[in-house]
Order: sequence, then structure tokens, then C-alpha cells
Amino acid sequence: HGTNVAGIACATGNNDKGIVGVAFNCRYLPIKAASDTRSTSISHGYDGLKYAAEHDCKVINLSWGSTIPFYTILNDLVNYAVLDMNSVVVAAAGNSGKEQYYYPASFPNVLSVGSLELDSTVVNSCTYNYEVDLIAVGAYMRVANTGVDGYKTDGGTSLASPVVSGTIALIRSKYPQLT
Repeated sequence: HGTNVAGIACATGNNDKGIVGVAFNCRYLPIKAASDTRSTSISHGYDGLKYAAEHDCKVINLSWGSTIPFYTILNDLVNYAVLDMNSVVVAAAGNSGKEQYYYPASFPNVLSVGSLELDSTVVNSCTYNYEVDLIAVGAYMRVANTGVDGYKTDGGTSLASPVVSGTIALIRSKYPQLT
């Protein structure tokens, strides 16, 4: 999952390989947020957010989350990254296809990203609520992968989110004075 997301945001271009990331000339800091024993569970996501903010990451992509209740300490951590460390936090809105709040995407100060089909309609599985800020292409994405040939096709808000993160990284690299 992390490889898929990182590739969309920043895979190197002009190298005759598979894909090009949206912000392929920007620096990035990959952060492992899953445990070694449960690689499909993001058990250290908020630790990763704090680590990224404290290592001067100006755009932090969070392509994970859940419908956990609104916890003040987690919201405080997002606010710390955004308000104190001057990071833009972008998060996947979720893939339930239901109207529900999904965190961290639904926290204030987070850009919550939904997913579009190739024809610009909203993906049926996209979670929706009043906190979703943007919708970006996230269906039928060719992504870097550790499987056969190193690439696959995938979709979801986890892949729409790095499209937005990469775009913001390009903007912040051109205009570093923006907050």
C-alpha cells in the first residue's frame, strides 16, 4: 500500500520505467506506519504523522484511517502538524460508499480527499460527508507494486490522496513562502 501511494505522489520520471509521480522532482520521506507482524494494519499512523511534521515535511499524506470516534488527542496531533509545524495534511476520505466520518480525514485542518472514476464521476465506494474537501482521480490507477512486473492497477481514496499531496508539494516547492 505504501509503495502504491508513494509512487503516485513522487515516482521518478524520465527513467523508462512504469509510472511518473505527480511531484516526481520533489523530495519525499517514506515512513513505515504498519507493524512487521500485521502489515495491512496501520498501527503507527499518528506516530508517523508526528515524525513527518518534526522532520520538516511540508506535505504529509495519510492514505489510511478508520471510523473511530473523534479523539481530542489525535485532533491535537493533526493541529500540531498543521498549525505549529506548517505542514499540509492530506488524507483519504475512505472507501465505505457510505455517508460517514472517517479519521484522520474528517478532522478540521486536514484536506480530505475522495475518489473519481476516469469519467469524472464519484467512485461508488467513496465515503462521503461534509468534511470531504476535494475529489481527485483514484480509479484504475497504475501503481508501483512489489508483485508481478512491479506494477498493477488499483483504486480508491488512498490513491486519490497522493494525487492531491503531489500537487500541493509542487505548489509548495514553487512558492515556499505559502503557509
